[in-house]
Amino acid sequence: FQSQKKKRNLRFRPLCSQPTFLFFFDIFLQEIKTKTEKLLKK
Repeated sequence: FQSQKKKRNLRFRPLCSQPTFLFFFDIFLQEIKTKTEKLLKK
């Protein structure tokens, strides 16, 4: 039972780290958007 639990944790760990990556990626995209919009307005 213990080993099964460990395997399950290993499988889900990447999913746990993904939301933070997506969060930063989203911020990154927003930054690019605002910068390009400012450039286009000028």
